[in-house]
Amino acid sequence: MKRYAATINLVEDEAKIAGYLAHHRAVWVEVLRSFRAVGVRDLRIWRTGTRLFYEMEVEDRFDPNLDFPRYAGLHSSNPVWENLMASLQSPLPGHKPGEPWSPMELAFDLDAQLHTLDTGIGLRVDSHQHFWNYSQSEYPWIGPGMETIARTFEPEHLHPLLSARSLHGCVAIQARCDERENDYLLGLSDRNPFVLGVVGWLDLAADTLEARLDAQAGRPKLVGLRDVLQGKPRDEWLSDAFVRGVRKAGERGFAYDILIFAHQLQDAHDLVRQCASDHRLVVDHLGKPDIRSGEFTTWAKGLRQLAHDFPNLHCKLSGMVTEAIPYAWTPAQLLPYMETVVEAFGVERVMYGSDWPVCLLGAHQYADVYDVAADYIHTLGADAEAAILGANAVRFYRLPSPNLPHVPL
Repeated sequence: MKRYAATINLVEDEAKIAGYLAHHRAVWVEVLRSFRAVGVRDLRIWRTGTRLFYEMEVEDRFDPNLDFPRYAGLHSSNPVWENLMASLQSPLPGHKPGEPWSPMELAFDLDAQLHTLDTGIGLRVDSHQHFWNYSQSEYPWIGPGMETIARTFEPEHLHPLLSARSLHGCVAIQARCDERENDYLLGLSDRNPFVLGVVGWLDLAADTLEARLDAQAGRPKLVGLRDVLQGKPRDEWLSDAFVRGVRKAGERGFAYDILIFAHQLQDAHDLVRQCASDHRLVVDHLGKPDIRSGEFTTWAKGLRQLAHDFPNLHCKLSGMVTEAIPYAWTPAQLLPYMETVVEAFGVERVMYGSDWPVCLLGAHQYADVYDVAADYIHTLGADAEAAILGANAVRFYRLPSPNLPHVPL
């Protein structure tokens, strides 16, 4: 089923308005039968003053350009009815010739939104962003030249930005290598239901990892873990202890985010090769290609190899603007990188992420980052758009449904 809505005015004549309402309380039988025959299943007309509004539910096969004329020809009474109604109606200014009713755009559908919250189907998700209550001692990586983000960024700052781009929620990614980060982000998620999941941090090479994993059990919004591999030497994150820790995290059901630079793609290959084939793994920020210098070939080769060799590996369309020339990049410069990711991984293994607020080091506002990705994703078709802008993140991170609690009357 699908719906149509339109509006029109009545003539400003109380007697004629009364006649219009009387006619509709006793619609001609042949008109009703003809509507049903062309696929109209429900039609309601509402009135306020001289303004009418109709909402019509029709079968999926219904085409207004074909079926309204077909309806008119099904019975000789139908054109008479329509001409009678037209004499009582007054089309809105600017209406199209032959289209007295002005079509309306659906702005909100409560049933559809509740279905999305209850099932997760249709959720639109930013799969990669950060929160912090800023202090220099807690976030020492925010150094000179990064004053734009040297302040507090919490859910109340992000929520309107997501809403303005029709995103239902987000996944919060760790910004400190500290177990307190888990409690901080999960606390924010508890108070802000649109924070759908948290990718936290644990010392995966620690001898006490099993106990630390036990301590995180029963926290459904803790959906993954991450470390800042880009800042560690290869020998450290390919050590037996660390690889064993990543594998244990996977056995406990945690996804793992791989944060690396482009020159570390082969190291990432060596790490993923030692993980279980069903462990959910994702490369953050396209593997950080050096977009600023225009380097492309070596990065693309390494990323394609990863995508080909490991079907369990995903990739995020995120972090591009901070690898380009800050505030001076163009969509055309980013397009080949996005195209390569989708070509390599397929639409089912790619997720949109903003990297907010870090992205503000390369873009003036959240909308700039979203729009450059969304404009490209839109060209891939509706199914791909739904996948990359939400469904893949829901599936990959096994995000708990943000369903509304039942409130007894």
